[in-house]
Amino acid sequence: MSKEPSNKELSDILDRLLHEHKWMERVAIKYIQQTMTYYVDEDVDYEKYIAPFLRILEEELLFPHYRFEEEVVFPLFPNDPLIDALLEEHRKIEKIINEFRVGGGQA
Repeated sequence: MSKEPSNKELSDILDRLLHEHKWMERVAIKYIQQTMTYYVDEDVDYEKYIAPFLRILEEELLFPHYRFEEEVVFPLFPNDPLIDALLEEHRKIEKIINEFRVGGGQA
């Protein structure tokens, strides 16, 4: 049986989540929108610009964030419907990125 997290541990988890989500909203989402719009509007070389961007997005931002939530945070809240909704959102975003990659940017 795993031990209950301390208040300090819960506070640290919350701080990390808030920091990552604020950063995502402020920087990453805006950058993603601009990059994808530029690609479509300007016929940018997908392999040169977009594919590396998607790899960085997944490997350095999304996948570590998802792993942290799914392995550390979500187990703290068993049977919570919010967790199911967040997991669904993770899979939805992964699907959108994959469709964009497979379609050469024509998602």
